Amino acid sequence: MIEDEYNSQLGNVEDNGGNLVTHPIHTDLNLISKITRKISADNPEKVVMVINDKSELANIYVRRKNYPIDLRELIETFGEWGLNVGGKKEVLGAYVPKEMVGEFVEKVRKVVG
Repeated sequence: MIEDEYNSQLGNVEDNGGNLVTHPIHTDLNLISKITRKISADNPEKVVMVINDKSELANIYVRRKNYPIDLRELIETFGEWGLNVGGKKEVLGAYVPKEMVGEFVEKVRKVVG
């Protein structure tokens, strides 16, 4: 069952031709990290952002493999926004109110380029 859900959530990867790949998922299972790692492995030169908006707070996971950006800058910014956010140089995880998801995505897109 978990593997089936994982495979079903891997579709619809949105590569807009820039440095950011986004992927929406909708699941009650805790698969966001595994899905993000897989998409990042398939897109090592890009930043990957997976958004699970299944609950009140969207769970957003951002990962980079080879793309030259330090995600700690975004972690600091989103912390200043009052969001529950954490991570390290290569990865960022956040819980974002649904009404702020668009603003969050645009900020990541702007920083990533």
